[in-house]
Amino acid sequence: MKPLQVEVNRDMPSKLEEIVQTPAVPLEYDPEKIIDSERYKVCYNENGEIEYLGEGFWGVVYKFHDVFLQEECAIKIPKDTEWTRTIINKRNLNLIDELREEAGPRKNRNIPNIVPTDFEFDKQGRPFLPMPVYQPFLEQVLEKAKERKDKTKIKKTEKYRKLKPLPSGLYLDEVIHIINQVGAGLSGFQKNYGRA
Repeated sequence: MKPLQVEVNRDMPSKLEEIVQTPAVPLEYDPEKIIDSERYKVCYNENGEIEYLGEGFWGVVYKFHDVFLQEECAIKIPKDTEWTRTIINKRNLNLIDELREEAGPRKNRNIPNIVPTDFEFDKQGRPFLPMPVYQPFLEQVLEKAKERKDKTKIKKTEKYRKLKPLPSGLYLDEVIHIINQVGAGLSGFQKNYGRA
């Protein structure tokens, strides 16, 4: 049987060129609610101000309430800079689903990621990055470690009850698990968006 002959268009732009040519969506966010989303609602502090959590190299982080999961989360909003626009265009606002499909399913879906891996878009097509609120997560870890230091509070059903915890109160397996999740999240983020 003769192999199928396929004509290749050599003038077709590469995926990267196609991504870079994607028209930029204005990165102007609403100062009252930040993003236009049914799922995520911005949180306010006791003074009625939007709850600001911090700022990174390419974005500002605010506290939000995830209506779907009924829990607090953090959302990073990209700054409107030339560098940010270049990165966002490379990550491709219009072809993001294709990029996710190419990345394939994540491993260990039953283990929640600690580090964010996917962009989402509001109703206006503006990108944002939802992630856990790190402080409560770390507070829970530290609270558990503190309880373990008081050996009388170690539950008989706890799987590590026969082992001795580290001076921090955490077990080595737990520390390794947290490090693995952070590493897996960062690695997935890099691979999914072409920064590896």
